[in-house]
Amino acid sequence: YLEAHSREIQALYTSGGDITLGVCEALESAGICVLDEIEPFTMYGELIGGPYSGLPIVTKGGLAGRVDTLRNAMSYLQIKLAEKE
Repeated sequence: YLEAHSREIQALYTSGGDITLGVCEALESAGICVLDEIEPFTMYGELIGGPYSGLPIVTKGGLAGRVDTLRNAMSYLQIKLAEKE
């Protein structure tokens, strides 16, 4: 799906270490370069290596976060994407 829609997808969001690892493996990425901590256990970064190297990603621990963590992460991501334009 990502390959067919790569121009439309500007960033990824994952939750949980197993899911994040699976996404990195599926996208042939070596990992994530963490650039900022949005909240405890919620990070912003970019994929390292593979065909999607540099793609922004927000990831959080599966059991971490509060009720508003997803909203805060998406707001943060919107700001970062706007800065890249």
